[in-house]
Amino acid sequence: HSNLAVHESLQSCMQEVVMRLGAGAHRMGGAAQVTLFVWNTPMFQTWYQHLVNAGNRLDGARVLSHLSFGNPANPFVFYYALHVNIWVESEQRHKSNEILVARPDTSAVVAVSKDRNRVVLVREFRSPANNALGMIYEFPAGSCSDEGIAMDINAQHELHEETGLLVQEMARFHRVSCRQLAATFSTHQAHLYAIELTDEELTQLDKSKDTAFGDAAAGGSQERTYVEVLSMDEFYALPVDYSTIGMYHEALRVLAMVQCSDDSTL
Repeated sequence: HSNLAVHESLQSCMQEVVMRLGAGAHRMGGAAQVTLFVWNTPMFQTWYQHLVNAGNRLDGARVLSHLSFGNPANPFVFYYALHVNIWVESEQRHKSNEILVARPDTSAVVAVSKDRNRVVLVREFRSPANNALGMIYEFPAGSCSDEGIAMDINAQHELHEETGLLVQEMARFHRVSCRQLAATFSTHQAHLYAIELTDEELTQLDKSKDTAFGDAAAGGSQERTYVEVLSMDEFYALPVDYSTIGMYHEALRVLAMVQCSDDSTL
């Protein structure tokens, strides 16, 4: 790594190692096999605490791959794949034939028209795309590398970044739920929000459908999103994944509950 120091003695090298370890982390058994930079991530700790609280035990772990950014002494871990050996207490057996993938949780936004007849998606090339169109169609969503950012603020940011629409009133973002997206494969969860858009906002999005958003709007090259304002028939005709369909239906249920609550107070 270009940011790593070159040491001329074993002593100076070990001093840097100790500095980077900091306070370390006390671990036992299989947990001691988890590398420290993975152990310290919120995404690992959330998964591990759920594992322990369910009465299970991590008896083995091996990091197969990872992707990190930033300062090597304190990297932001965007992804890791872990081969695990888990003792399943309720079944009195080990489960050791699976690899779990982890990335930071995301905020996602289901934005619909007031009559619920139109919905906003973003179209983006993603390498895992496995459909005839070669593109992913999903709701505006993403994670944040800055710790402490509230999930609703991150949802507002992702909607703006990926569609160009900035909604200032946070009260318009209705929290739906937090669920895993691919529970048999990845540990990460989506914090889902729903919002009703005005006709003016939908018109703005329609007019920008050929504009590239994401980090492409800021001169980046990794994320390039395009807005799609779709009818329900158009939505189902696209190769949207089942997580996207599930998020859509739960968001509509919550918006209907909000509307009933508002109507009852009139």
